[in-house]
Amino acid sequence: MSDNLVYIENQVALDNLSNHLKGVSKIAIDLEFDKNHYTYGFNICLIQLFDGTHCYLIDPLTIKSLASLFKVFEDPDVELITFAFGEDFRLLHHLGCSPTNILDLSTVRSLLNRGQSSLTNVLIEELDIHSAKDLQRSNWCLRPLSEEQKIYAAEDVLFLFQLSEKLMQELSDLDRLSWLEDEKKFLESSSGEVVPDFNLTYHKERKMMSLPQWERFKALVTFREKHAEKLNKPTYKIIDRELLSDLAIKNDLSSWSSQNRIHPSLKREAAVRELKLMLEATNKEIKDKGITEDQPARPQMSQVEKISHSKKKWFIQKVSEEVLIPIKNVITEEYGEQLSTFILSKRMMEKIIDGEIELPNYRLTIIKDAAQSLHIAEDKLNFLR
Repeated sequence: MSDNLVYIENQVALDNLSNHLKGVSKIAIDLEFDKNHYTYGFNICLIQLFDGTHCYLIDPLTIKSLASLFKVFEDPDVELITFAFGEDFRLLHHLGCSPTNILDLSTVRSLLNRGQSSLTNVLIEELDIHSAKDLQRSNWCLRPLSEEQKIYAAEDVLFLFQLSEKLMQELSDLDRLSWLEDEKKFLESSSGEVVPDFNLTYHKERKMMSLPQWERFKALVTFREKHAEKLNKPTYKIIDRELLSDLAIKNDLSSWSSQNRIHPSLKREAAVRELKLMLEATNKEIKDKGITEDQPARPQMSQVEKISHSKKKWFIQKVSEEVLIPIKNVITEEYGEQLSTFILSKRMMEKIIDGEIELPNYRLTIIKDAAQSLHIAEDKLNFLR
């Protein structure tokens, strides 16, 4: 493998590679990244490419701009062969790249009614290829990368051409290539990014806190985020989440310096002073707004809101049980359990009924055909779009 493995770690080499890739029809691609585990935030650590001849490991930590490569990813004439590309897709959008023409082989497997599994297991199952030991959880932010890491990273793309050829032939034999095209458009229509909802992320804390405690907690989370970004450390290594909650409730910094769940830099005088001033300002704002200690952090729903919420839950359950679950059972009988779950998972049912999602055309056709076989009236499918 070493003869065909090229490590790209400077701008000139990357731009030259990007120029070379403009002339290819397809490339295999994978990313290694860190998502608030070793560093702060969502960070790209390595890009692996295979053009059919050479495997390229691109080091984004030593290259100033990835713009030339991103243009290749955005070229609709270049097919990007991937496997389980969801998080990679979100990361590229996060970095300002909108990739197109993505062939995700995990999606192809779903369309073939096969269960989801790791690439390592899929390569064994489909091609009888035993790749390197899983190093997904190793620290890809550290340099230099070990030879074992490089081999593992390369093998994430090295066999995707072979895997693609096999799976795509099977998909063609089943006359489902148009389904895949619909899935490609479905993926590209979204950035894949999900904006975190603070209230949902910290649902447990909000549920147990009064409104003043919740206001202090929000300020403390902001304080933690600021210092995590400054130190480029994951938030959990800055201040323990449970400790944040405890501090927000007790509003007491007296034992701060003796805590062992705080990054040492936050025990220094300047940081402690900043924290005290922040809490004082938050408590003053609470008082100025007339917020009392007995006010709940989660405002109680009005009777009208309760009724509306209950009706929505009832409607989703009713439509699921009376319409979509019977339809899913028909799809299972005709196409198999894995494909029916891919098309109509429980979460997908909720999104469809709630009008949150516009389904690919082939999915709509399969669902409507199944409904017709059950003699379900069209007016009961008005939520489909």
